[in-house]
Parts: sequence; structure tokens; C-alpha cells
Amino acid sequence: MTTFPPDQTEVFSIFNQTEEPGQDEEEHVFFPPVKQPPYLIFVYSLAYLLIFVSALVGNTMVVVVVLRTPRMRNVTNYFIANLAVADILVAVFCIPITLLSNIFNGTGQQNHK
Repeated sequence: MTTFPPDQTEVFSIFNQTEEPGQDEEEHVFFPPVKQPPYLIFVYSLAYLLIFVSALVGNTMVVVVVLRTPRMRNVTNYFIANLAVADILVAVFCIPITLLSNIFNGTGQQNHK
């Protein structure tokens, strides 16, 4: 009979399903295994950090200049500031998720066999 709240081992067993029967329970992990070698994780993290910081700083400067300088307040510059805000949102939400996807799914590594 299942109790509520469920036992911790029951919750983890949902995520630890394996395709190979007969594996020991100790080999199962809750988090997915990393598919990239450590040096590639470092290179990816450094590159994504550089892109993230430059996108955040550069686009924030564009928005600040358009909002603080009265001469820059025209329709064209409001449109550019709007694009900068959209780019900030992409940097904040998409870049970290893409980095994690590349590290855990191995989508950035070419398999040459």
C-alpha cells in the first residue's frame, strides 16, 4: 500500500528507469549524466558567459542611453530600445537553457566514429 506523501525511493524510482534489466540500484542517479567531457564544459561555459555578459551589458547601455538622453527619444530609437529589451530577455532566458542542453544532451559534440 502506498502512503502519502510517497516514500523518497518511490519518487526517485520514476526517474531512474533503465533500459537494461538487472542493473544494481546503486548505479542509478537522479540527475541525467553529463554527455560532454570536462574541457568542453569549460569551453562552453566560458563562451556562453562571454556572450551572456556582453549581451546584457551592451543592450542595457542602449536602453539607458535612449531613456536618459532627451535628444535620443524618437520613434526609431524607441524601436531600437525595444529590440534591446527583447535581446536582454533572450539572453536571460535562452542562453542558460541552451548551455545546459548542450552539456546534458551532448548536442554540441560531433560524433566521428
